[in-house]
Amino acid sequence: MTRRFTGPLTLTAGLAALLADTGSAAASQLGPGWQPSRPLWETQQAQAPAMQVQAQAQAPVQPVTVVPVAATTDRLEAATAAEPVVNGALETTAPAVTAAPPAAGTVPPVATEALRRQADGGVLAPDIGAAGRNLHALPRPYAPPQVPPTEADEPRTSVVARELAYDDAAEVVTATGEVELIHEGRVLRANTVRYDTVADKVSAEGEVVLMETDGSVYFFDYAELTGDMKEGFARQVTILLADRSRATSEEMARANDVNIMRRAIYTACDPCKDPNAAPLWRLRANEVTHDETEKTITYTDAWLEVAGLPVFYTPYLSHPDPTVKRKSGVMPPTYRQSTELGTQITVPYYYVIDDQQDAEVAVRYTSIEGPVLEAAYSGLYSSGEARAAGSITNDADGTTRGHIKSELMWHFDETWRGGWDVQLSSDDTYMRKYRYGTEAWLVSEGFLEGFSRRSFARGRGLFFQEMRTNSEPERVPVVLPELTYAFSSRPEDNGSYWTFDASTVALTREDGTDTRRASMEAAYYHPYYGSMGDITEFMVSLRGDAYSIDEAENPLYRDVEGGFTGRFVPTAGFTWRWPLARDNGWFREVLEPIASAYISPNNGRNNRLPNEDSQDFEFDATNLFDRNRFAGWDRVETGARVNYGVQWSAYWPEGESVSLLLGQSHHFDDTNQGFGTNGSGSSDYVGRIGAEVAPYLNLGYRFRLDRDDFVMRRQELSIIAGVPALRVGANYLQSSPESAAQDRFGDREQVVLSATSKVSRYWTLFGNTTLSLTGDDDTLKSGFGAIYDDECLTFVAQFQQNLTEDRDYEGGNELILRVVFKTLGEIDVGSSGSAGQR
Repeated sequence: MTRRFTGPLTLTAGLAALLADTGSAAASQLGPGWQPSRPLWETQQAQAPAMQVQAQAQAPVQPVTVVPVAATTDRLEAATAAEPVVNGALETTAPAVTAAPPAAGTVPPVATEALRRQADGGVLAPDIGAAGRNLHALPRPYAPPQVPPTEADEPRTSVVARELAYDDAAEVVTATGEVELIHEGRVLRANTVRYDTVADKVSAEGEVVLMETDGSVYFFDYAELTGDMKEGFARQVTILLADRSRATSEEMARANDVNIMRRAIYTACDPCKDPNAAPLWRLRANEVTHDETEKTITYTDAWLEVAGLPVFYTPYLSHPDPTVKRKSGVMPPTYRQSTELGTQITVPYYYVIDDQQDAEVAVRYTSIEGPVLEAAYSGLYSSGEARAAGSITNDADGTTRGHIKSELMWHFDETWRGGWDVQLSSDDTYMRKYRYGTEAWLVSEGFLEGFSRRSFARGRGLFFQEMRTNSEPERVPVVLPELTYAFSSRPEDNGSYWTFDASTVALTREDGTDTRRASMEAAYYHPYYGSMGDITEFMVSLRGDAYSIDEAENPLYRDVEGGFTGRFVPTAGFTWRWPLARDNGWFREVLEPIASAYISPNNGRNNRLPNEDSQDFEFDATNLFDRNRFAGWDRVETGARVNYGVQWSAYWPEGESVSLLLGQSHHFDDTNQGFGTNGSGSSDYVGRIGAEVAPYLNLGYRFRLDRDDFVMRRQELSIIAGVPALRVGANYLQSSPESAAQDRFGDREQVVLSATSKVSRYWTLFGNTTLSLTGDDDTLKSGFGAIYDDECLTFVAQFQQNLTEDRDYEGGNELILRVVFKTLGEIDVGSSGSAGQR
């Protein structure tokens, strides 16, 4: 006997509950798990007139109203029937039940009736069909639909179909017409689904779609699965994985969370507009195994095809599946060629320690200097993070060389944090020769610092390693400790506030002056707002410094005496500004005259104290109005001086802006040096110009003009302009020495030019060059290249030429090729030759 329920039916229950022996007992056999449900996807078709089928209710079973719709199921609606409606052997009066529309995050329908196959074993791809039903619109991360469990906490199965039939003799449930099953987050859709209750097997045919809990979608011509849809086999398989990559197979078997596909093809490329065109790349394998427990995909007898042409064969290949962010294993090797190191092949191994930590170990073979062992570590913890990288080698001369870089930041509580930043190298040229960095100084630091609402405290130690030619390591100081404290009070009702700053430091050298310093400064600020809209801030401060100096010498030609010494520097002054704004209808402009004046005792014993932290001094528009333009504590600006200038800015409603500043400083005490006064009192002119027209122009220009002949003493230009089709940039620096510390470099003039062009959606061209405008070697380095980047492939080709030399580092030419097959891995190839052989 076969009993049928016609019309679109939506039922939720365990599939075994479909075993009803008689029509009169059908409702009672369904058990407490039955309840109205809804289709996973809504359709756009109009509803037809409905008629009700009601079942006899028996306690404690909730009565159910099932509403058939002639066309399709858009949403379930039920109402209390005034009189019982008889349909077959079922009848009951039931309260109204209305099923909810699909919840947010569910997946729109897919027109699965037209799957197309790309030519020559290409990727099967679903026909997109109506607008709004694109499979690419799957939410990421995908949230699978949930069916509430029974009162006994057993999983339920939601069944949606136009017709549901039960064969008593064969004990087979058959659902036909837009069938949809949901079980533990998995969704199965097909034209026809049969469930063999004895064998606990589900067979589906006709436009079969299976959606996994991770968002992967499987398309079949025919599939046979177990009742929980976790095992089975299928024919003519197309898979859309969670990361939008695709795979096809003639047949697939699934058991114990392992999928095995025969004669399979895999690609991460989107389908081409031409269905007969091959994707940019694809991996064709005799067998593909996807282990969902280990989360790996393994290929046997695989060919990598590019544009339909086979380019690489491997008998075995394995990579993590798209759900994996990190996985241990051997990474693709890299290849390079250079004059200094010869042929270089690096084979890295990546190791996942846990969810917060990973490490990488690599062996880098060089044909000239021997093998190099490289290692890296990174960790992210609840209270901090750590990173470390290093290398070690025994070169051809038998010298052990290496480097290490390590960072740690640890938060002890909401106030205190500490850590280190270590950078060390065995010698000056190792990192540059082996391509680990080009820094002129390596700075290692250990620190502990604390923050509160109005104060800051820090203690640290510093170690410096100079990498430049003619360095004298024995004269480079070790800083231990350096203690800093800063405090700013809460503003009073009238806006006044006070600050306190303190610093102490000890510097030790193997050969040279050892110094210890303790400094404190207190300052009081009081703002005043004038009737014209001008703002004046008055200030007074008192500063004291104490020094202990051993092995006195003359650093930077100063007469420094050994022993104990110090100074007191009281200062009084004010800063005045008067912003004037107007809107001229086109843009809004602000004109702001600015002036500041300070007075303190002359000199401040600058020539009697060591200068450790204020040697590199620059006078420009950024510090024009500062009370003390020296960066550190060892030098303090003293005497009577006044600073004045004007700033103009314009702002457009669309966000564009232009600004300029021009000013000058005047010292009444001509013993101050470094401001371009030359004993005359007035400084050079300093200024800056800025413009921003996003995203087409970003310009910044700073300059310093000689006050007498308007010759440029220093200028810096940074500009980026253009559109994506052509974007150019320039960084220009011209500087003349103005102190003994800067004189070692002499006059400098240098420009860096760059350009990028996005010639198409996927292709970008770029180039750059660095030019020295003061020496015989005009070009210091240059390079150009191209980048191709789409959804499945990144290709970078770059040529670099470096004409600088440093002892055993000879510079040279380098060609770098990098190919990234997204979801698979990358190939990194580089070659170079010395500059003398170009």
